[in-house]
Amino acid sequence: TPVVGSDAGGIPEIIRPGETGRVVKAGDAGQLADAIEAALTETGASQQMSKNGRELVEEQHGLEHMLDRLENIYSHHLSESDC
Repeated sequence: TPVVGSDAGGIPEIIRPGETGRVVKAGDAGQLADAIEAALTETGASQQMSKNGRELVEEQHGLEHMLDRLENIYSHHLSESDC
C-alpha cells in the first residue's frame, strides 16, 4: 500500500522520503494533496516504495527483531543484577 505521512513524531523513522513512502510537512494541506496524487499516479514508484517499506518493517520491526531486542534488554539487566 502506498504511504503518505507527515514529518511529525516518529513517522519519519518508518516513512523515509522517496524510499518507503512520501513525507510531507505537518499541517501543509497542499503538500499532502500533491503527495496523495503522486502516490496514486506514479504507480511504479509507489509500488517500489511499498515494497521497500514492507521490507523495512519486517526487518526492523518484525516479531523476530522485537524478540531479539527484548532478549538483549533482559540479558543486560539480569547481568547487572548479578554484580
